[in-house]
Amino acid sequence: MRIRHANVDDVEKIQDIAMETWLDTYKDIIDENTIREIVESWYDKEDLVQQVKDPVFFVAEDDEGLTGYVHASVRKEKSHLHRLYVRPESQGKGKGGKLYDRAEQEITDSGAERIELEVMAENSKGLGFYRSRGFTEDKEETVVLNGKKIVQKVLFKPL
Repeated sequence: MRIRHANVDDVEKIQDIAMETWLDTYKDIIDENTIREIVESWYDKEDLVQQVKDPVFFVAEDDEGLTGYVHASVRKEKSHLHRLYVRPESQGKGKGGKLYDRAEQEITDSGAERIELEVMAENSKGLGFYRSRGFTEDKEETVVLNGKKIVQKVLFKPL
C-alpha cells in the first residue's frame, strides 16, 4: 500500500469511497436516502476538486486502486480532522491507521498543538479507532443532518 497526496484525478474514487463507507458505517443510524443526500452534498465534485489541493489530503492506494483517504485542515495551533474513510472490505488491515498516522505527522510538522474531530455517538467502530489513537471526548452535541437529529461526540488529542 502506498499513501500519497490526493489529486484531481482521484475525486471520483473519493466520492465512491465516501458513498460505500457511509452506507456501510451509518446504515443502522441514518436511512439510506438521507445518507445518499448527505454524501452527494458533502462530496460535491467541484468542492472536492478544491479540497484535494489542501496540504493534508492523502489517499491510500494498492494494486486494486484507491482504498481510503484522509482530509484535515490546520489553523494555527489547532487542526481539524474532517474525514478518514477506508473501503469496508479494506478495513481492519491497518490502512486507516497508516492514513491517520500520515495526517498526524503533517499536522504535527505544521506546528499544530491539537487535533479535533467529530464522530457520531452511535459509530462505535469510529469511536474505538480514535480512542485507540489517544483521542478523548471534549463534549457531546446534537446536529441536524438533512432534517434528522444526530448526537455526535467532539474528540480531541493534544500533540
